[in-house]
Amino acid sequence: MAPTAARDALHSQLETLASDHVLTIRLDRLEDLVVDPEVDPFRDRQGPEQAGVLDLAATLAAARHLPHDLVVRVVVPDGAQSQISPEQAQDALQRRAGYLASASWRESTAVRNMGRRQLPLGIVFYVLSAAIASGFAYLAQQAGSGVALALFTVLAALSMTIAWVISWMVVESTIFDWRPAARVTASYELLQHAKVTVVSEHAPLLAVGV
Repeated sequence: MAPTAARDALHSQLETLASDHVLTIRLDRLEDLVVDPEVDPFRDRQGPEQAGVLDLAATLAAARHLPHDLVVRVVVPDGAQSQISPEQAQDALQRRAGYLASASWRESTAVRNMGRRQLPLGIVFYVLSAAIASGFAYLAQQAGSGVALALFTVLAALSMTIAWVISWMVVESTIFDWRPAARVTASYELLQHAKVTVVSEHAPLLAVGV
């Protein structure tokens, strides 16, 4: 598949993240770092159509490895006016990321615990379905040929399919399904301690923690 603009943009961000521990986001206003912007589809704007903290976390979650420290570089248009300082933006980002980390981890834990609760029942269904499938397979062997052979073969295959699907669903919840939310949690926890720098399109504007 040919590279797309979205793929190239993400690849560039992840390369900078890995080498410099810096994640850049373009916003119309500094406030959009933690607040959903007012989106007008008929007006040109830069930056995501959601709060910057959500966009940053989504990018971090896509990284193969998270750095131990992070600088968030916010690029705003030349001459952009803001009612908050970079220090306030950094504090707000860290507080918001802390809350979102807690919410994401609760979601992850709920999925994992649901899988654990259903795991014994899934095992029971698997054993019963596998036993039924073995019985139908035995009957198919005894039938020899004809309609009875076809019927028992289909029933054996169906029973094995049910056994596999039910057992895999609970195993997947227990082992795999909770991990994406846990990865997002780790991303928010990194943002919870991130430093914020603010620059204009063509020249440094203000900086925090650098």
